[in-house]
Amino acid sequence: MGQLTGRTALVAGAGRNNGKAISIAFAREGADLILVAREKKDSLNEVVKECEKLGAKVLPIMADVSDHEQVERLVQQGLDRFGQIDVLMSCTGRRAHQDFWQISYEEWHKTFEVNLQGYFELARAVADEISKEESLNDPVRVALAFGYAVFPADGRDRDSLLAQASEPRIRMV
Repeated sequence: MGQLTGRTALVAGAGRNNGKAISIAFAREGADLILVAREKKDSLNEVVKECEKLGAKVLPIMADVSDHEQVERLVQQGLDRFGQIDVLMSCTGRRAHQDFWQISYEEWHKTFEVNLQGYFELARAVADEISKEESLNDPVRVALAFGYAVFPADGRDRDSLLAQASEPRIRMV
């Protein structure tokens, strides 16, 4: 029985690199998975197969996390399938493959939308679900590349929550 048995994790950017590795690690730890990718459906399907081999129930979704309506829809699909979302891990990112002075304004805005707006959209869409009372004792919550942290508004001490969250809970092997 893994550390995430009975939990559902939404992993955005799950089709490759860090998102793929984290998805597989979560599957190994017993999580049900909502795996999201913006492109490269074949890559996402390979991750799905690997996670299912480890016993995970997986819902793959192709979506652009910078689009509010797509994020709301993917979260609802995950809730409809699994009934809960306990963990959000966003490994999404976009970068131009050229020198910065050659980047068009259109490319810059799209990069900004995915790399910042997408994190906001995901965190906001799952905030109510993740903050449910029965989930508050588990420090594994929202992990975003920019290091945003959301603390409960119930007056609990931020420093004790940070100390609790710094305890190793999932090992990547």
